[in-house]
Amino acid sequence: QIRGREEFLKTLSEEAEAAERTRKPLSLILVEIDDFQGLECALNDGERARFIDDFYRSVSDKIQPGDYIAGLGAGEFAILTAAGGYIAHRSAEKVRSMAFHSKILPGVKISCSLGVSEFRREMTPGEFMKRASIALREAKRAGGNRAVLAPAVS
Repeated sequence: QIRGREEFLKTLSEEAEAAERTRKPLSLILVEIDDFQGLECALNDGERARFIDDFYRSVSDKIQPGDYIAGLGAGEFAILTAAGGYIAHRSAEKVRSMAFHSKILPGVKISCSLGVSEFRREMTPGEFMKRASIALREAKRAGGNRAVLAPAVS
């Protein structure tokens, strides 16, 4: 069962609060399947649902035990990980590579863009998510099929 946006936003707030209290690292990875609309058009409802489930499962297999993954919308996912930004970026790169080399849809090349942000104590959960969104937009603007780490906040 894929967790949804509302459950994710609640968990994001809780994890950000805990990271602020404990000073442990926390990073957010936003994942968006490139040209998901085109992919959706090529699949019927059953194939689309199966693809999303398979993609979610494949991403889940690539992240660390204890990382939290949720679906945010059509072809969009979020991963919360108890890792610093550079390690989270490496995880994002593994997810990107998995998607690109996957055989989820035989004969179809899948790529995704990823934005990574590391939580800092002065951030609100909204700012934390916005930084990951900006990094995701940068990955898409650069042509997709890449993971971008948001610059560190000093």
